[in-house]
Amino acid sequence: MKLLLSFVGEQDPVSNNTNEEGSIVTLCRTLKPDRVVLFPSDSGRDDGDTQKNAEATAYWLTTELSPAPEVSCMPLSLANPTDYSQILPQLHARLKSLASLLQAEDTVSCLNFSSGTPQMKSVWLLLANSGMFQNCQLWQVLNPTFVGAGEERCRELSLTFLEEEEIIGRLEVFAGQFLFRHIADDMGRLRNISLHAARKEKAGILRQLFLAYQEWDLIQYAEAYSLLEALLNKQLKDKEHPLHELARQQLDYLRRLKSAGNRETPENLCDLYHNAQRLYAKGI
Repeated sequence: MKLLLSFVGEQDPVSNNTNEEGSIVTLCRTLKPDRVVLFPSDSGRDDGDTQKNAEATAYWLTTELSPAPEVSCMPLSLANPTDYSQILPQLHARLKSLASLLQAEDTVSCLNFSSGTPQMKSVWLLLANSGMFQNCQLWQVLNPTFVGAGEERCRELSLTFLEEEEIIGRLEVFAGQFLFRHIADDMGRLRNISLHAARKEKAGILRQLFLAYQEWDLIQYAEAYSLLEALLNKQLKDKEHPLHELARQQLDYLRRLKSAGNRETPENLCDLYHNAQRLYAKGI
């Protein structure tokens, strides 16, 4: 059983901009699914409502394709189709009704990453990594305007690659809030899944660095010193490495903090001041 699951966009079933078939129809022509389940947004208003697009898409699929797939619609009541807190629970509830099908070993769930709002598309990524699907594929349909002669519009996406992009997006948020432990955990995950050797190496180094920062943030100077010293003596021992000098300076500063003990010094007073600033940024 090949199952296509898709939100419905304003360019389905046919784009008003290019007069080309939208992503759902294009995917169906390529994948030839046995069944299609559409998730239009039903806002109760004219704007943002794709229920009519879903009906038109269902009609197009059942009359223009041969063999025609079985098509069903499961509308989502979304006042705001860009609100994760509305999209995720509603889609999850609809998919739970299909749980036996999604978990069947002979079902391949094809997720359309092209129709719907950006928030809708990223929800597929969250659910794909949640274990909801036994066998899962993520598909993108390229805009025909940017497709070269002889180039396929439909492309299967690597879930690992997309997870990497999600992690990098989270890291920017965590860095702004000085959430060093979260950064270290995500760096560890990035090191484990990335297919890029250079990215894996950098993620491994940064994981160790932010583990040291986490201990430093907790005023565990000896532990932070030990972690940073090990990093400097191994991965960052090359003086030409862009992080070598930074790590060396920070290790020297930690040495002074560690040796001060309970004595009040300019270094530990300065460190306590910056620690308080980080706590304020975290809302603590």
